[in-house]
Amino acid sequence: AQTRDWEKLTHSYVVGVADPTGSIPEGHIVVPGLTSNRDDLNSLFVTRCPCIRRGDGRLLPLVTSRPDGMSAKDWNFLESLHFGCVIFGNSKNGKPELASSIPDGVLDEDLYFILWNKEMLSYIEDATADVDYESDARGGLRKVAIDAQSGARRPDWLQEAQETMIDLKKTVQRSEATASRR
Repeated sequence: AQTRDWEKLTHSYVVGVADPTGSIPEGHIVVPGLTSNRDDLNSLFVTRCPCIRRGDGRLLPLVTSRPDGMSAKDWNFLESLHFGCVIFGNSKNGKPELASSIPDGVLDEDLYFILWNKEMLSYIEDATADVDYESDARGGLRKVAIDAQSGARRPDWLQEAQETMIDLKKTVQRSEATASRR
């Protein structure tokens, strides 16, 4: 039996959508056509492009069988959908929507990159502990970096990163100048 190339894929771009059943557990996702009877998958890496900051990608728990509280009818509906979307569990208790925690994602036909390669997933840590949200001037949410050691908010993280890159560039230039004199 010859394997088709698409069967070897361990990543894809898919459209992000909200849970139409309201029964997917909060903070979880369903990927129709991928998750059926997959006991070997418990999470996927999900991001949007560009994924440039550590917190821009998320390792999200994957629902692979009908969760408690979901009717068989709702589960069968989700299972009947074709591959091509990631369904985000709806937010409860006033928390930010899961999709918006991935670089400013919204569920209006945004494309999300998903990865389920087990070897690569083993190297990925979820960076959500390093990210928090606060209201911006327009009433929306914006990411605020959190210091991993102290837990303090670091609203000046971009300036710190730029200064670090400038210092690194100067160090490399000095090293190159020293090496060229030899």
